[in-house]
Amino acid sequence: MEAAAVVVFDPTAAGGTAAARVSKVSELNAVEDFRAMLAQGRDSASEAVRQMQELVRELVSRSIGDQLYDKAVKCVQALRGGCASSGRAGAFNSFLRDLVTWCRSEDRAAFVSQLAARGVSLISAEDPDLELGRHGPPGIAGADASTAAGNRGGVGSVGVESVGGGDTAVQFEDDGGAVAISEARRFLDQMLVSEDVDVEATLLAVQQDEEFEDMD
Repeated sequence: MEAAAVVVFDPTAAGGTAAARVSKVSELNAVEDFRAMLAQGRDSASEAVRQMQELVRELVSRSIGDQLYDKAVKCVQALRGGCASSGRAGAFNSFLRDLVTWCRSEDRAAFVSQLAARGVSLISAEDPDLELGRHGPPGIAGADASTAAGNRGGVGSVGVESVGGGDTAVQFEDDGGAVAISEARRFLDQMLVSEDVDVEATLLAVQQDEEFEDMD
C-alpha cells in the first residue's frame, strides 16, 4: 500500500512540532495530493507536477478501453489548474502537446477526444484559472474552470505569480509559457477532430480491402 504522506520536522510549525507533508501523488487521492503538494512550496510543487504527469500517462496506458479515462481526465484538469495558478503554463502546454501526440501513436485518440470535450486545451494568457487561482489554493480551480470553459465553447489559461491567501501565500515565478487564445482554440479544434479523422481513415481502409477481396 502506497503512503500519500510522510511526517517530517517542520521548523515553521507552531512550537516546532512535527507536521504532515504530502510527498507523493497517489492514484487513490491524486487530485487532493497534487493540490497539497503545490501548497507546500516551490520544490514540492515541481515534484507534484512531475508525478501527476507520470500518473496521467500510467492511467491512460493501463486503461482497458476507456475504463480509467475519466480519472485521467480529472488529473489533467487538476494539473492544468495547478500549473496555471503556479506560473507553469509552459510546462503544462509542453506536456499536453506531448500527451496528445503519444495518445495518437498508442491508439488512444478517444482519450484526446474526452479531454477536448471538457474544454481542456493549452493554457492561454486569457484563461479563467488566472482569476480563480488568485483567490484559492493552487490547482483547485482546475477542473471547474476547464469544464466551464468547455461548456462556453471557450478555452484559455494563465499562470499567476502567487497562490494561496494572506500570510500563507506561496510565491512562484511565471515561466512565460502561456500561448495566445487563438492558438489554444486552434489546438482544441485539432483535438476535437483527431478521433474522427482516425475513424474515417480506418473505414476507408476497410472499404478498400473489401473491394479488393470482391475483385478476387
